Amino acid sequence: MKTSIGFAKKKFLPLLAIILIVSVTELIIGGISTYLIYSISASLMAQILVQMLLNLLIFPFLVIWVTYYFREWKASNQLA
Repeated sequence: MKTSIGFAKKKFLPLLAIILIVSVTELIIGGISTYLIYSISASLMAQILVQMLLNLLIFPFLVIWVTYYFREWKASNQLA
């Protein structure tokens, strides 16, 4: 827990940038998918399933990206 808090304090802006980039990308893809689904069907269930699938694909990408960044930061601090 202490390591995570220290990492977040030192690397707040890069972490915020990663989260914002992924969030904006997800909003854009979600908006496009909403428009396309509602142009084909008015089914709310179809929209919910597409949003769930989108979150299923995007969230692990965010976790992997932040983990990679953390490991890179940790390795650079151990060498110093």
